[in-house]
Amino acid sequence: MVVGNGLIGTEMKKIDIDNILFFCSGVSDSTVTSQKLFQREIDLLNSITKNFEYDKIIYFGSLPNLSNKIFLNHKKNVENKIKTLNKKYIIARVPTVVGKTGNSNNLIPFFVNSIKNSLSVDVYETFRSILDVSDLRRIVEYLFLDNFNGEIDINYIELIRSENILNILSKTMKKKGNINKYITQTDSFVVNHNSVYVYQMLRELSIGGLGYTKKVLERYYGS
Repeated sequence: MVVGNGLIGTEMKKIDIDNILFFCSGVSDSTVTSQKLFQREIDLLNSITKNFEYDKIIYFGSLPNLSNKIFLNHKKNVENKIKTLNKKYIIARVPTVVGKTGNSNNLIPFFVNSIKNSLSVDVYETFRSILDVSDLRRIVEYLFLDNFNGEIDINYIELIRSENILNILSKTMKKKGNINKYITQTDSFVVNHNSVYVYQMLRELSIGGLGYTKKVLERYYGS
């Protein structure tokens, strides 16, 4: 059963399994600080897990390199609730997921809309990593086949500076992106390397490597 009709939920419906609860609904905008929206996600989780039968739940968390600590605390709160359900679970913390759709306030849609409308943007002097939503589905399939249970962090696919992502999008869309100013992160960026298990999984699935970001962005935003 898939809960959610957003970017990830729509993709997970391609591998929907009756006895697995894909919880893909909730706050997807990493800039949000609204406790009302956070509580809505918690209430939905409580309702779904009480009223539907399932053997395993999968939830997509966030990696700890986001600057919005309020959002991160909420995601951790949801994770902790899932751990108390006495069910098998997969909590997958993933980088920025990219597809044909997506929340307009998240990094890639924000950059795309800014380029389309010739708007100047502030760019954080930090690194990011993106993941094709179809590759996320393949990762989930891999974890299911491997009978994986527990938490897994996919720390990065290809580390790349935010301004380079904007430049790739500009070339892909054949329209100049305008940078208003660079903003230095108040927190130092820490590279958390992938575990041996994640590294081997990505290698077996041929996900990542030099040029991965460019390939994904061209797939979804090329003319």
